[in-house]
Amino acid sequence: MRPILVLTAGLLLTYVLQAEAQMAVSNTTPTMTTPTTTTTTPMTTTPTTTTPTTTTQNKCNMFINYGICPNAIMRWGFNVNSGTCIAFLFEGAQGNGNNFATQQECKAACC
Repeated sequence: MRPILVLTAGLLLTYVLQAEAQMAVSNTTPTMTTPTTTTTTPMTTTPTTTTPTTTTQNKCNMFINYGICPNAIMRWGFNVNSGTCIAFLFEGAQGNGNNFATQQECKAACC
């Protein structure tokens, strides 16, 4: 029975020493706080209209992204510097909005 008493006393001493060390580090004294109550008023939501994040004009201002796959297909993109639609080989993945199937689609959107 004596080893249990020693173990219990040791654990209690460890707890007290850790609590004192933490109090010394934080340099604060424990305080009691009283709970506060708050009331909330339900919020009403107003329907909003969303616009596409990539507008036609924004698509036309994007750089031409050639993609990263080995399956090259001919596409059309708007070249901001020349102000014209140019053909490019799109590799099939990770492009952007400046990527049109035909020259006519590119011109209709960007010129």
